[in-house]
Amino acid sequence: SYAMDLLFQDLANDGLIGLDRAILGGHPAEGLPFGREAIYYAARRLLIRHGNEGEALTHDAAILEIRATYSGDARVISALDTVTAAEAVAVDGGDADAFREALAVWLDIASDLAAKPVEETAFDSASLGDSTGSVMAMLRSQGAVP
Repeated sequence: SYAMDLLFQDLANDGLIGLDRAILGGHPAEGLPFGREAIYYAARRLLIRHGNEGEALTHDAAILEIRATYSGDARVISALDTVTAAEAVAVDGGDADAFREALAVWLDIASDLAAKPVEETAFDSASLGDSTGSVMAMLRSQGAVP
């Protein structure tokens, strides 16, 4: 729903802000949980876009659901892989700034897609190899109707 999307957008942005504050304050490790929350809430925004408002989703379940739902979207999967890898490096004492940058990209992608409708692939009757194009024409060709 629109209200849930706005809530998750705010929570994701709050997570990024929390990470920023910790990095600027010289204590990046303290900001990592905020960054993790931002990953989660951006993922929830993307799931809502597909009608999945699963309220009991854990962080890991939401990430798995994103991978399944967006498996054909290289942009989403690449950004998710980048942000989760950067988070893992930061958690191990690595570069929190790289995590912050990957997180900002992840949130931007979620915002961009949340603003767009989901494109459904329409059924293409031509893919069946039936050049007549209609059920009535098929029935007529089989003599089922005059």
